[in-house]
Amino acid sequence: MQFLVAGHVAMTPEEREAWRTGALDPTPWQWLEDIPMFDGTAPPPMATAGRWLEEVADPERGGVSFVVDVPTRKGVVFMGLVDDEDLERWHQDLATVFLMAGRHNGKGEVAIFSAEAGVCFHIDIGPKGSVSLPDQDAFAGLFERQQQRFVVLQQLAAARARVDGLDVRRFIAREVT
Repeated sequence: MQFLVAGHVAMTPEEREAWRTGALDPTPWQWLEDIPMFDGTAPPPMATAGRWLEEVADPERGGVSFVVDVPTRKGVVFMGLVDDEDLERWHQDLATVFLMAGRHNGKGEVAIFSAEAGVCFHIDIGPKGSVSLPDQDAFAGLFERQQQRFVVLQQLAAARARVDGLDVRRFIAREVT
């Protein structure tokens, strides 16, 4: 089972650099309760957001999972595919990386979505940042806002299945910016 990761954050290039080099810290946010994911209990495996994103996007790592941050004129677009095993392992790190962007004046959102599992997590990026499970109405609006990115991700998944070593960042930058 795969989860689509798509979203954006508005920030300047200077804010992006500060975010990518700043230390990861999962403690300041309100995490989800009563589910075994996004609970804020595990220490991050990487020291910075940039290092975590580089590790996850590295094609040499193998597997289908990846998440990339692609700079645009208005900020950063996040896109990726994460299989269920990697989501189980990375759930808190993934959310912490996005939430940390809010600490550097970033404002935006990320959705982690699986049609097969029938679940969507929403990460609100901003000064107070949060992780939530949206209700049906909020889910529909979130999906509509991220629909272009989800379409690009589906194209990317199909292309990646056909072409070994596809340059994910270049593909996404061409399709989204």
